[in-house]
Formats: sequence, structure tokens, C-alpha cells
Amino acid sequence: MRKFKKWIAIFLIVVLMVQYTSFVNLFSSISGQVFAEDTQNDIESPTTPQDVIITDLNESGITLNWSPSVDNIQTVGYSVYRNNIEIANVYETTFIDTSVNEAVYYSYQVAAYDSSNNYSELCEPITTILDFCRIRWKWSNFNL
Repeated sequence: MRKFKKWIAIFLIVVLMVQYTSFVNLFSSISGQVFAEDTQNDIESPTTPQDVIITDLNESGITLNWSPSVDNIQTVGYSVYRNNIEIANVYETTFIDTSVNEAVYYSYQVAAYDSSNNYSELCEPITTILDFCRIRWKWSNFNL
């Protein structure tokens, strides 16, 4: 009788392991398909970046900040445009443009994108001119 109980216990363990493995494989394949289908069928673009502002303007460069975009799955990054030319892809809501020159007019726009390469509309342009003389004068007046 003891051997019989032992064989039943082993049989039940094997059956449970097979059932568990089948369930895990089934769940993995279903969840993988759902995720793949979601990203393949994603045609919704992220929202347009809002509140784009210049937070710093100095001899080292121009710093832009904006509010995060929202997407039905996930916003992956942002494309930054200067004078209608894409100059960077960033993953945060901040960008520092260090390749600027004095007395040049700059216009910046930002677009968000998701993992399916759906791009938002470009935000409204934000413009500035980098004037080192005025920056030096501004800071020197505060240090009188």
C-alpha cells in the first residue's frame, strides 16, 4: 500500500508540473501576441509636446524644456527641430543646444514619437536670438 501511495504522489506531481508548464507556455505566447499586436496596430500618435519654453540662454547654449506627451501605449522620445531641421532625438523633456552662434535667429519645435514611429504634430515654434553682449550686460548689471 505504501508503494502505491508513493506512485500516486509522484504521478500527481508530474501531472501538476505538466499542467503548470502548459499554462505558463500558453500564457507567455498569448501575452506576447497581445503586446505584438498592440504595437503593430498602433496608429495613434502621441500628443503634441506642450509648454515648450527656453529655460536658459547663455554662452554655453540654449536649454529647452517641455511637458511630457501622452500616448495610448508609450511615448518613446522626442525629436527636436531647429530652423525646421531635425537636430536631435532625446528621451527626456529637456534639450540643450550647444552648437549655437551669436547673433543668429533660432526657431525650435519639438515632436513626440512612440515605439511604432507614430509622430505627433510639431509644437508651436519658440524663437530666440543669441546675443552674447546682451547676456554679459544683463549679468554684469546684477553683480554691481
